[in-house]
Amino acid sequence: MLRNIISVEVGPVEWTAIPKPAWKGKIAGAISALFTTNYAVYITGKEDEEPLAVVSYYPVKDEVLVQVGEHHYRTVSNLFGPTKIVYEGVEYMIHEKITGRFSILRGNELIVEGRARFRSIIVDKYPEALEPFIAYLCVGLLIRILFGELGV
Repeated sequence: MLRNIISVEVGPVEWTAIPKPAWKGKIAGAISALFTTNYAVYITGKEDEEPLAVVSYYPVKDEVLVQVGEHHYRTVSNLFGPTKIVYEGVEYMIHEKITGRFSILRGNELIVEGRARFRSIIVDKYPEALEPFIAYLCVGLLIRILFGELGV
């Protein structure tokens, strides 16, 4: 059965994002999971534990929301410029290319480079201190890409 699971590789750690369906039940939950934009994020192999974060995409605002415990981080999209997000008081700019490659800058400093593939993202360059946050943000970017591919 198609489960709509997302995989993100940030360095040696692989992260798994599992859809949080809007409806319960075997059939309704499976159908709902195919179209959801809400995902629970885990380290791969630890999916039976509490999720480390919940990542959602809101297409009307073109906004990714990362929820880690009580903390919420939202992207701000700009039609003619990069998407921005503030994390721990620092602003980051996300530059995406049609090829699936993306970069994240802090000011003028390139801190993250990665590439999106089908249902997965691989991050090639990143600061270790930001590893979990980068993984959560990448889940949001991939949800956004997948939603756009649905043509909705």
